[in-house]
Amino acid sequence: MKLPKRSRTHQLEELSIDKFKSLLPIEWVYRTPTHDYGIDGEVEIFDSDGYTTGKKFLVQLKATDEKRIDKASKLRMGIEKLNYYQQLEQPILIVRYMAESDDIYVRWFHSLNPNKDKISEKSFCMLFQSQHHWNDEKLEIISHELRSLFFIQ
Repeated sequence: MKLPKRSRTHQLEELSIDKFKSLLPIEWVYRTPTHDYGIDGEVEIFDSDGYTTGKKFLVQLKATDEKRIDKASKLRMGIEKLNYYQQLEQPILIVRYMAESDDIYVRWFHSLNPNKDKISEKSFCMLFQSQHHWNDEKLEIISHELRSLFFIQ
């Protein structure tokens, strides 16, 4: 008997969302948009007292089962995404979830560097390196970068 089957892609997507959300401060709110055009989520920032800051950033999650770190650390997307992201006014955090190690790597889209990353007519490739790995200090680094982007006190 044939039955519907949940694809590994959908499983990976859910794993990546759960992992990423687990790393955010409890005061911050992660929302999933009803229609996905290359943005998987939005994070609204609340301060440590629970007050809204009015600041938000967008999130694009990309998960992989790739076992080789050299391959998994390269994220290729279509040029349409690059063009779309360049139109958006909010900062976009690109999140790479590596299922094999249950690790998260993050980079701001605006950190795309044509000298280190690859951009062609049809696609672009973001490279994730050790400094992009989510560790105990990464949340403080992201918070600092957000303060710089938004001029948050």
